[in-house]
Amino acid sequence: MLDIYEVIGLGGVLIVLVAYFLLNSGRLTQYHVSFQLLNIVGASMILCSLIEYWNLATFCIEIAWISISSVGLIKIYRRRHLSKK
Repeated sequence: MLDIYEVIGLGGVLIVLVAYFLLNSGRLTQYHVSFQLLNIVGASMILCSLIEYWNLATFCIEIAWISISSVGLIKIYRRRHLSKK
């Protein structure tokens, strides 16, 4: 039987994989806010699963995933903000 932490973690994995599929199928690009947000939400959910099932390697990759996606959001914001000036 799956516990809540496993369900949250598996949901996060599904979200990250969907984002990657949408990117590779051409439905999203790295410049879509939704792509970056899907990655942040998915990685955050995987991090939540580590409350119960700690794994240093997973922690490190999810922190990196969140950081990279956050930089992507900042670049999107700057691009949109600067193009309006």
